[in-house]
Amino acid sequence: MKKNELLLLATIMALPAFGQNIVVESYSYLNVIPRQFSADDKPILHFEEETDGGYSIALYNDDIEKINTVNAKDGTFNYTLKYKDQVREVKDVTKEELYREHYRNLDEDFTFEQFLEKERWRGDIEVRVENGDTIVYSTNPYYATRASMSEFFFGYDYFGTKYPINYILCKDNVLYQVRVEYIATYTDWKDVGERTEERSCETPVIELSYINFDGGSSDDNYHFLLSQTLFNDDEKFEYIIPKMTLTDISDWASSVPGDGRYNLQLTHSTLISDYAYPACRGVQVVSSDGTVVHDIDFSNGFEADEYDCQSMTVITIGGKNYLVVEGTSEVNDENTYCTMFYRIDKQSQSIQ
Repeated sequence: MKKNELLLLATIMALPAFGQNIVVESYSYLNVIPRQFSADDKPILHFEEETDGGYSIALYNDDIEKINTVNAKDGTFNYTLKYKDQVREVKDVTKEELYREHYRNLDEDFTFEQFLEKERWRGDIEVRVENGDTIVYSTNPYYATRASMSEFFFGYDYFGTKYPINYILCKDNVLYQVRVEYIATYTDWKDVGERTEERSCETPVIELSYINFDGGSSDDNYHFLLSQTLFNDDEKFEYIIPKMTLTDISDWASSVPGDGRYNLQLTHSTLISDYAYPACRGVQVVSSDGTVVHDIDFSNGFEADEYDCQSMTVITIGGKNYLVVEGTSEVNDENTYCTMFYRIDKQSQSIQ
């Protein structure tokens, strides 16, 4: 054995045996409560862990040892929308040729019957006469291309294979490849009644980002779900959840029919609910024991949509802590994107 191999073996034998802690995170990436908001003035790692009822948040110290678990669960905002439904029928379908390309000539060496035999070998075909011309097309192109049948036939779910988009045209002993489009005309809309539709959106625990501008750099950006001393000085953990409501938006869930050029438009639903769009118009700060510590309604018509409210920012500037929320507010009769700053004063335990 060589000298350097002996040295390597001795080094390996001298290494202490360390245990391994495996943290299984189901949803979140690396989250850490900043030391500024922990009771021991130490950062606390935390991860979301799956449970039978959903998930909980497990907390770890700097030895990567689990020290606590908080059952902060996501919620759901349920709401109902009301629609007026209408239907109509197809009155007529017209065809417009987009292009025609020469395929091959027919002669005594390659007759129309031989062409049909060749096409039938590939699969089922349909042959019919339109305005004196003969057209030929496959009725099962899906098996050759694995594409949707609606890509080959106009209104396939309604008409079946009646209106092929691509076909072979036989005219004057010449075969052409042809592509067409169809335009449907309809009867008037007929009311068929009203219906309600149950909807829901998630209201997750809000993920907070922390930037300490007093630290001389805004690069230290932490992500966390829990805090201890952000809102007060006790050792309980707090988290923030959104308060959802429905806002007024006139055209949000109305399906507008097209001209029937590419797809049949036989049904039409018009939203008739006065309020239809879920929006966050406040937050609640909830303690780990389930107590609501703060209940905040946004002012000045400010609101955040269901996606923007899933994350917010906490900043420290001039020795003051602020909760920063991105959203919209009505300014001069127009919805304008803006930023709302809420001053967090843990001494008076107020948020303004």
